Amino acid sequence: MRGNSRYSLEQREAIVREAQEVGNIRAVADKHGLNVRLVYGWVKSFKNKESTQHRKSIRQLEKELADKDLENQILKELLKKTTQVWIKD
Repeated sequence: MRGNSRYSLEQREAIVREAQEVGNIRAVADKHGLNVRLVYGWVKSFKNKESTQHRKSIRQLEKELADKDLENQILKELLKKTTQVWIKD
């Protein structure tokens, strides 16, 4: 979205949320006196933004899971070595 918009980010987000809740972009655009193509563009833009955020979140969680799996594997190996030493004693 361009920075020279007549509508603040908060206004656009509110209109997009309303359009998503109502399920009728045209009705929301008419209610606010906006061009329906403009509102469609906002909705698409916000969906893309949310999708990107979800993908980043998923990648972060996958990385954390891999780190925990590695840590778990290391601890299991350490436990095996430690119990073998105790058994020998």
